[in-house]
Amino acid sequence: MLQHEPYPRSRQHFRVACHLPARARNAWRAVEGRCRNLSYQGMLFTAAAGALLPVGESVDLHLELPLGGPGAVRVCGEVRYHCALPEGEPAMGILFTNMAEGHLARLRRFLEEAERLRGD
Repeated sequence: MLQHEPYPRSRQHFRVACHLPARARNAWRAVEGRCRNLSYQGMLFTAAAGALLPVGESVDLHLELPLGGPGAVRVCGEVRYHCALPEGEPAMGILFTNMAEGHLARLRRFLEEAERLRGD
């Protein structure tokens, strides 16, 4: 069952609305989906109904960014909540917990470019 976040969100970083290919994997399975918004701290991941990973689960994420080089950005995270988007699509909020410096640099370039374009 999908539920709203158990706590109010406090945004410390700019979030980019997007629709990027992504994969989340826990110890037992991988889920293909889409990153629907992205920040330095985390992302909103959408997947097919019934495919969401449990809240509290540690996950390895692969995120395909259109800038910064070939290959996926890899990051470790934790599923913090489940929700449904306004159109009913199931989603999970993921907090980033660890990222290699090179992947962080790619994420930073992508977010800075998106913020720059938003300001134009």
